[in-house]
Amino acid sequence: MKSIAILGGGVVGLALARELAAHKLRVTVFDPQAPGLEASWAAAGMLAPDSEKHPDRHFRALQVAARDGYPEYVAALEKETGRRVGLRTDGLLMMSPKGTVKDALREPELVWQPALFFPGEYSVDNRLLCAALAQSCKKHRVEFVKAAATRVERSGEVLRVSSEARVLAEADAVVNSAGAWSGRISAQDGRHHVNLDIRPVKGQICAVRADGWKLRYMVRDEHVYLVPREDGRIVVGATMEDVGFDKSVDSGVIAKLLEGAAKLVPKIRNAPIVESWAGLRPASRTGLPLIGATTIPGYYVSVGHLRNGILLAPLSAQLLGQIILGGKTPELLKPFLP
Repeated sequence: MKSIAILGGGVVGLALARELAAHKLRVTVFDPQAPGLEASWAAAGMLAPDSEKHPDRHFRALQVAARDGYPEYVAALEKETGRRVGLRTDGLLMMSPKGTVKDALREPELVWQPALFFPGEYSVDNRLLCAALAQSCKKHRVEFVKAAATRVERSGEVLRVSSEARVLAEADAVVNSAGAWSGRISAQDGRHHVNLDIRPVKGQICAVRADGWKLRYMVRDEHVYLVPREDGRIVVGATMEDVGFDKSVDSGVIAKLLEGAAKLVPKIRNAPIVESWAGLRPASRTGLPLIGATTIPGYYVSVGHLRNGILLAPLSAQLLGQIILGGKTPELLKPFLP
C-alpha cells in the first residue's frame, strides 16, 4: 500500500493522517473546510470517562485506554511541533448527593455542596490540539484538499474518490472519518454497498472569561459542565439536540446553560461571555463508534464518536493504523467493527 485518502479533516482524520504519514504512506485529506473546523472545533475537550461511567464496558475500556495514553501522546506532539495544546490534569469535581468531598478540595469559587472527586480526569484545548495535529501532518507531507467527497468506488486494485461533480483521487485505501457528514458518503465495489447510518447531534456551548479569579478543576453535575482553559476562559456546555444539520445558536439556551453553571460557580453569573457556538456530533444508531475495515476491500471507517471524538482520536488512529498497515485487529477495537 502506497497511498491513502482520508475523508474528513476533523480530529479523528487528522490523528489518523499523522499516524499513517509517519509510516511513509502518501496521505491526502479531503474536507470542504480547513482542518478541525467542525465538531472538533466546537468541543469542550473533556477527557473524563471515569465521571461519565458509560454503561457499555467495552466502550468504557476504550475510553479509559484513550485517556491514559493522552499525556504521552501530547508530550510527543508538543515536542514535534513546538505548540502547546493545553492539557490539564487537575481532575474533575462531580456535584452529587453521594459525594464525600466536603470542602470541594478548597476550590473557593464553588458553591459548597457534596461532590465526588475524580483526580485522574483530564482536559485538552481541542482547538490547539487540532492546530498542532494539522502542523504535524504538513510536516509529514500530508496533502489537504478542500473538497467534499460523496462517493467511493472500487475499480480493480484502486479506490476512486469522487465528489458530486468530479473524480477527486484514486488511492490504495480510503478511510471515511467525515463526522456528522459520513453518512452522506456512499461506497460500493460491485458486490457490496456501504452506507453508514450516522446522524448529527447538535450541541450548543459557550465560553466566559474569568477576570481576576481562576477555576482549577473541571466541574459538572447532571445538567452542565465547566472546563477551565489555560488562557482564563471557562467553557460551559452543552446541549444534546436531535435537530439535523442546524448549527444556529439560541441565546435563551445559552442563558440556561450559564444559569446552571452559576449554581455551581456563582462568579459565572457576572463573567463576560467571550463566545457562543454550536457543533454537530456524529452519532451512530447505537451511540457507539464504528472503527475498522468494511466489506469493501481497502475501505475503512472511523465514525460515530459522538461526544468522545477528542478523547478517542489518538487511540483510534493508532489502533486503526495497525489494521490498515496489515496487522491484526486489536482486542480493544473488536466490539466496534463496522
